Amino acid sequence: MNDLIRQVHAKYHAYVEHAVQVATFSTRLFVELEEVHGLGETERHWLTQAAYLHDIGHFVHKKKHHKHSHHLILHDRLLDEWDEQTREIVALLALNHRKKKTLLPDDLQGPLRHRILSLIALLRIADVLDYEHEQKTTIEQVSVDKHPQAITITIAGMPLLPYEQKLRDKLQLASSTWGLSITLQNGAEQVLVKP
Repeated sequence: MNDLIRQVHAKYHAYVEHAVQVATFSTRLFVELEEVHGLGETERHWLTQAAYLHDIGHFVHKKKHHKHSHHLILHDRLLDEWDEQTREIVALLALNHRKKKTLLPDDLQGPLRHRILSLIALLRIADVLDYEHEQKTTIEQVSVDKHPQAITITIAGMPLLPYEQKLRDKLQLASSTWGLSITLQNGAEQVLVKP
């Protein structure tokens, strides 16, 4: 985490431990699923920044905090050193880290739209793995099976059944964007989402 992010966190009294956990999970998932999403270093940077800042909107209000995060990222002068594209995309990722529906501009089409959807999908998975903001979850293994194409994410520290619907909602975008099944597993508990 760089000094700029620390300044933004301090200004908005961010949940730093949660932000760091989500950034850590996002990076791990990005690296381990590279053959699925095919994204590069620029996208990884956008994802990491969004992971650090996705919840700063709580400073304004918990309700609709994703919309407040979007606004703060777009307009806070601390972030004026970012180029316009980075700022807009990080704000879009923060806006879409929760809820089932994606809120994207109509003119965002083609390959960039697909890249953004992949990043939102990764951020949503990383965020839900620390749903209670307690940093109890660990990612034990991420595997990609080729036939049939499917992802399995094995975790520890978080029971799945109490959060089953929330987990399904958060995994659905990844499954539909990449056109494959995703299984989240913790011991005998399992949540499976199909495209």
